[in-house]
Amino acid sequence: MWAEQDPADWYKAFVGAVRRALAASNPDGKDVASIGIDGMSNCPTFLDKDGRVLRRSIVWMDQRCMPQVERLKKVAQDVIFEEALKPIGPICTLPKVLWVKANQPAVWEKTYKVLMPKDYVRLRLIGEWATDLSDASVALLFDVSRREWSEKICDITGMDPGKLPEAIPSTKTAGFLSGRLPRKQGSPRGCP
Repeated sequence: MWAEQDPADWYKAFVGAVRRALAASNPDGKDVASIGIDGMSNCPTFLDKDGRVLRRSIVWMDQRCMPQVERLKKVAQDVIFEEALKPIGPICTLPKVLWVKANQPAVWEKTYKVLMPKDYVRLRLIGEWATDLSDASVALLFDVSRREWSEKICDITGMDPGKLPEAIPSTKTAGFLSGRLPRKQGSPRGCP
């Protein structure tokens, strides 16, 4: 089973939700303390260095990566479980990324970073390439105890760690809205 979504739809939905929330509560910009973004995990979004989407996102329920899952179980199961603390399955990010790498090498070659849905929205809002520890920890690429991308897993799977964003705590302010956003989007500038 294949399941994909267009990342542009996430951004459009986010902007629409913010507009509706601001219209319903009618605050002026100083009344908004911060904006939080949440989204699905294990839905890799492949972006070039300019932040352009290279293909639709493969969402968590997609099952096309079963051959990659079986290969990972043979060559990396112990290392992945030791570092990522998760069993290998098709829901996870790593097998989906490996499927793209094997089946769409031109997309992989152009990929600058792989982000999750909320990370893509944040990139569009503030221009920062990052993910949070929760999304990183379920990707099968993260050393959970060290709170960093796993060199061992990247080495054994042939994953380029340079294509992974910085992983920051979920409670850390990721950035501030700026002049990147047209005022009509309803988002107060300077808001964390």
